[in-house]
Amino acid sequence: MFQNFFKSASAPDPLQLNFGANKTVRDEFIQHLGYTPLVYYNEIQIQPADLIFLNLSLKENIPQVKITFVDTNGLINQRGLPIDNTKLSVFINTRTTINKTILIQFKIINIKRESGLTFTIKAAIDLDELYTINYESFLKSSSLDVMKRVAKQLGLGFSSNITSTNDRMNWLNYGRKVYQFLKYVANNGYISDNDFCSYYIDYSYNLNYINIQKELLRDVKNDEMMVDNFQPEAVVNSKMPLSKAPTILTTDPSASKTNNYISSYTLLNNSTSISLQEGYIKTVFYYDNQKKEKLIFELDTLSDNTNKKNLISLKSPADKNFLKSNFTQEYIGKFDSDNMHKNYNYADFLNNRNLQELEKITVIATLPTPNFSLYVFQKIRVMFINQTQQMFANIVNERLTGYFLITNIKFEFSSGVFSQILHLSRRDLTLSDLYQK
Repeated sequence: MFQNFFKSASAPDPLQLNFGANKTVRDEFIQHLGYTPLVYYNEIQIQPADLIFLNLSLKENIPQVKITFVDTNGLINQRGLPIDNTKLSVFINTRTTINKTILIQFKIINIKRESGLTFTIKAAIDLDELYTINYESFLKSSSLDVMKRVAKQLGLGFSSNITSTNDRMNWLNYGRKVYQFLKYVANNGYISDNDFCSYYIDYSYNLNYINIQKELLRDVKNDEMMVDNFQPEAVVNSKMPLSKAPTILTTDPSASKTNNYISSYTLLNNSTSISLQEGYIKTVFYYDNQKKEKLIFELDTLSDNTNKKNLISLKSPADKNFLKSNFTQEYIGKFDSDNMHKNYNYADFLNNRNLQELEKITVIATLPTPNFSLYVFQKIRVMFINQTQQMFANIVNERLTGYFLITNIKFEFSSGVFSQILHLSRRDLTLSDLYQK
């Protein structure tokens, strides 16, 4: 886990549910609480039977939700047509006392009638100041200092694995919306040539500012997580006790009763398209107004250099001539070094180019039993098992099995099934770094 510097002050108030004197209804509701998400429109519950689809995910680094439902109670069609700043709340019970329950209030940003009484709503996390234009200066501050201060202003908690950055300057918000300013600071934040950063607001109202390279190189072999054995048909009173196990996800059917089981996955390989678009090396030019000279730097992408022996390079391993010739160039204009930290321009390319590199190999994995102990930008081991009847075939998919970075965590309810969808990314392939001799 990343270090939490301070807690959030923006979490919405707990939901108040009125069951009246009907103890049977209350007990039945509590027993099944958490096996489907609860959605409230203007504090009125959308009945679970009317909920067709829900997708909770991070988009543009902030929590957003999309729901489709049948408006049998006339919440929208008759008495509740949304006006400006209408609220939507989503509650997901993590089913344990170990993980914090998810309760997020959203601003409705779009509503569409699909057909008849069926509507689709899109909404983003309800933080007023996040979407307003601001004018503010952060004098002689590092990007880490700025992120902490903005988190405080928004009422968010703050978590990070960064202890210091080398980017002290006067950070100016001259009319950006706050969510745009956060992206600007993260893009131009700089630690070293061997690090790159990003940020996001999580489902627990924390702003996370992360050195991704540090997490990618972290030794996670001794990481542990809580494993449960919840089943969709189970009730709260029949929960199995939690137990600790190595932090690993697997497609092994023997783990199908646990929350570290991947029931299905899709592999996306964008390595070639990214390399063709960006090149293996990018040469960047800019003009320094203070020094009156043109400056040039070359940007190569970072890699996992802890395991060079088993590393399979995705940079044209079979064609060395193309490796040398595939480069791009870009002029980025004038640079005022009087107010900017010396790596300001370089940091923008360093961070964004390496974030793009993470998209080369992506696995979209479905967990039928959500694992609430996982978090975005967590390095995790994933074991892929070959489903084969061949006698001498390898059981473990050694090319794909290895360490991945979680780049998004989604919760989805569709066709009556509630699941968790993970985006797992990596820059390189290895010959099974889980089973090195």
